[in-house]
Amino acid sequence: MHSPRIQTHRTDGELSPDDFSETLEDAKSYPAEKHQFRLDLMERFELSFPLQGIADTCLVPGLLGENQPRELKKFQAIESG
Repeated sequence: MHSPRIQTHRTDGELSPDDFSETLEDAKSYPAEKHQFRLDLMERFELSFPLQGIADTCLVPGLLGENQPRELKKFQAIESG
């Protein structure tokens, strides 16, 4: 993906149709009328997941930063214990 906004994880892993359009800047190779098709494919192959309560926005795990919340370790301890 080409967009600095997407590459630097400023979206916290969230991708909206506007973000998607921004990343696919080459309108000839990636026409806007095919964007939803591509987003649907990403979901079908579990590259993205719809976010409940946020219309037309999905979570793309590959766009998440490496930082994890501190509470995660507590949660993992509870789960394993």
